[in-house]
Amino acid sequence: MDRLTYLTELTKALSGLGASDRENALAYYGEYLAEAEATAEGELDASAILGSPRTLAAQIKADIAMGDSEPTIAPAPLPSTGDENPVAPGTQSEPIGEAPPGMPAGAASSIPAGVPAGVPSQSTPKKSEMGVVWTVVLALLAIPVGVPLAIALIAVVFALFVTLGALLFSLAAVVVAFLVAAILCGLVGIYLLFADFVTGLFYLGTSLVTMGLCILFGMAFWQLGKLCIQGVAHLLNTIRKRLTQRERNPS
Repeated sequence: MDRLTYLTELTKALSGLGASDRENALAYYGEYLAEAEATAEGELDASAILGSPRTLAAQIKADIAMGDSEPTIAPAPLPSTGDENPVAPGTQSEPIGEAPPGMPAGAASSIPAGVPAGVPSQSTPKKSEMGVVWTVVLALLAIPVGVPLAIALIAVVFALFVTLGALLFSLAAVVVAFLVAAILCGLVGIYLLFADFVTGLFYLGTSLVTMGLCILFGMAFWQLGKLCIQGVAHLLNTIRKRLTQRERNPS
């Protein structure tokens, strides 16, 4: 696949990213491919260098979602040809600016000719914790691995989601139990106020204490749930990076 076709396909695969993140990613990898062609003095197969556009796009999205400072799929350094900034014919070189999230320092701030451009003023919205996990899972499943390893990956992801779901369900059940107890105590207390005022006050007080515990535990469990989801995301992200490096460097 030639460079411009590859970058066009990559642009389509990067849909969903903010314009700024998308164009910075295209500029970074577009400049590398342009330099590679200039070094080789001929057209190269871009997919042989960077993998398929869909796989690369999935890794870029995961890198940005996780806020990684280095890309998972980082092109290898090109051999020196005496020209510090080789440029392929028809490609304009712009000053190098600050790298976006998920891209290394030195990423270009321009887009190679022939790549559709948007408005580079909108970054990718920050995802929720589950959105980050889902993005990493999609990137993990996009890695071209053998069938046995793919089955193992799916099993690991499924097991993690089942475990996480069971934990969150248990925490939610505890909070709901406190809430139900608080409501019941409150209703009983109101009823008993007219029969036994002291006992009624006792139940109303119990209701308020239980409601306070419900709110306290609810807030604590919410933070704990977020930490658990973030932990799963980081674990899956580590697996993703190692598998990607293993596929690109089999030795």
